Amino acid sequence: MMNCDQTRGSRPRSGIGRRSLLLGAATGALAPAALIIGSEPSSAGQSLAESVASALPAVVTIEVLVPEPHHPGGVRADAPQMALRWTNGSGFFLDPSGLVLTNAHVVIDAVEMTVVTHDNRRWPAALVDYDRLTDLAFLSIDGPIPAVLPVHPVLPEIGSPVMAIGAPSGFSGSVSTGIVAGRARSVRLAAPGILLQHTAAISAGSSGGPVLDPAGRVIGVNTAVPDGHYGFTGISLAVDGPTTIPVIDQLRRPGGLRRPDLGMTLRAADPLLARALGPLPVGAALVQDVTPDGAAARAGVLPGDHLVSIDGVQTPTVSVFLRWLALRFGAEPLTLGLLRQGQSIRVGVTPGLDRLGHSRPPAGTEPLQPGLTVTDDGHAVIVSDVAPGAAAASIGIEPGDRIHWVNLRPVRDAAAARQAIAEGGDVVALGMSRAGGDVRWILLGAAQSASGTVVGNHQGPYSIRI
Repeated sequence: MMNCDQTRGSRPRSGIGRRSLLLGAATGALAPAALIIGSEPSSAGQSLAESVASALPAVVTIEVLVPEPHHPGGVRADAPQMALRWTNGSGFFLDPSGLVLTNAHVVIDAVEMTVVTHDNRRWPAALVDYDRLTDLAFLSIDGPIPAVLPVHPVLPEIGSPVMAIGAPSGFSGSVSTGIVAGRARSVRLAAPGILLQHTAAISAGSSGGPVLDPAGRVIGVNTAVPDGHYGFTGISLAVDGPTTIPVIDQLRRPGGLRRPDLGMTLRAADPLLARALGPLPVGAALVQDVTPDGAAARAGVLPGDHLVSIDGVQTPTVSVFLRWLALRFGAEPLTLGLLRQGQSIRVGVTPGLDRLGHSRPPAGTEPLQPGLTVTDDGHAVIVSDVAPGAAAASIGIEPGDRIHWVNLRPVRDAAAARQAIAEGGDVVALGMSRAGGDVRWILLGAAQSASGTVVGNHQGPYSIRI
């Protein structure tokens, strides 16, 4: 794991590096045939220095206040009150309304965020929405926007020159140059083959900064370096432009981004598992689990099934499937091709929606705060519904989650939880569990929750539940 954290309590001088592989968070999968691949001439007569000068006003440093210690796997229920520390990432303005594009892993744990422009103006920022699958997020500020950067839909050719701008180790407005070294890279299942590899130097703090072509167009959003590398090795990874554009379009929509929820967990077959169950290709998409009453379960998908196609498109590996999912939105019916004990079968699945689109609260439930409805069983408070766009939805709280603690105060009914939140101050820590798992802490701004402002969370590592 990279770790370039700043001294606790001071403003950032070092970068993110808070998750394995992440400068950034890693995301990845194969480029679909529909992507445009090619090179285009840069603006006539525009030098590299002129391109940099045009782009710099649109690039920002994002200072974030995050929990410390930071334990991606969760923390003990009896852990002491968390300290906080400052760190930083990068981003850039998308349009004059004040929207900033950055990496999700930079901001989803943040208790406080500040956007710092190239001329050192500072603006408090709010999290608008984010997408874990592609590691992209929107922030918003209420202030004058000096410049914007468009995202280019063309996937650049290998060997094309690029430049990266960001705040590595807190050095705002840093520029490095290189070439495109690869396309459709993957580094782990949480990041489905949507990565552009380039050789412009990036490091902790570069997360969310733009990768630009010579014409000053954004062709990628920096997000990661390979796991286990503690300095620049010539391998930099960015979410590519053709993936970024549709995610941006979805995040702009009223109600935010909606992905199909198939209600199953996939596992990639490693070489030994592929040989034991096979012959299977290494990386084959195996169904590890299905959610009871979920879309896959209703369609008859079983644990152990080998997913080989979706809507007629071959999916030889989990990464190929996740690449498809990265560009899929809504809940249109689809057809899965499966291998089960050597037999080929096809099943129709009608997906649900991800963290949006939950049903209305059932009778006997109570609102805990705007958009968050709960019930209880005498042992814990149980989330029964999370409304689209609510603060609770934006930090990943889902129906079925159990709330055990509010700021280390045990709660067993909605009234006790509501009182503890009201008395918790500006930020409250909810000790929650999911599906019988360990207690994890999610940070929520109690004072801001009525207006839906997300203050931060602590959700742990990405998963491959789809």
